[in-house]
Amino acid sequence: MTERKKPRLTSSNGPTIRRAFGAPERIRVPIPVITNDYNQYKVGVDVADQYRSYYFTQLKCLRNWPPIFYWLLDTTIINSYLLTQRLSPPCQYKGTSRTFRLLLAESLFKLYGQRHYKPRKSYYTRKTTTLRYSKQQQRTKLPQPFGTQAQHQFTRIGDSQVSCVQCRFMLRNMKRKGERAPLTRYGCKGPGCCFSFCKDCYKARHAGLPVS
Repeated sequence: MTERKKPRLTSSNGPTIRRAFGAPERIRVPIPVITNDYNQYKVGVDVADQYRSYYFTQLKCLRNWPPIFYWLLDTTIINSYLLTQRLSPPCQYKGTSRTFRLLLAESLFKLYGQRHYKPRKSYYTRKTTTLRYSKQQQRTKLPQPFGTQAQHQFTRIGDSQVSCVQCRFMLRNMKRKGERAPLTRYGCKGPGCCFSFCKDCYKARHAGLPVS
């Protein structure tokens, strides 16, 4: 219910509306909430755009979906900031938007900042016996396995036959160019391995590891 004043006679719909008022100059009229809110705040400032204009995460991109994601991210941060200001006093936040964003970023880095790196799987090329970890780094010697024998198993690693890596390195060091390393489908995927080995080379390579 909202109090309204009787319109003048010279207004556009004055005669029609004045009949509803009757004798009183002011009466209380039921108005929908959405209409009343629009009339009260239609001359206000768009606070959401105002908050986004200060600190935004938008980046230049050629696809159409990243701007939607950035807009949702900004809206989520702003809504979180406004909700923390309306919480009970023990959990209420009274700082600025900038301080809230810094605290949010710091807490996210503490929770998810530590990345768990997995050991990079090494591979070797068919043409050479050079073990390549990346395009910049090359090694001509196999890395030593580590861990226990329980972590290493002589298992099948592929469907196609490849040369035994240990035999290829031995033939290369002995400069025996005419001989070729035996082919195998088995190898080891344990720590420091991830290579194809024949059965004899696998036993010789892992003989020095502790049992458990």
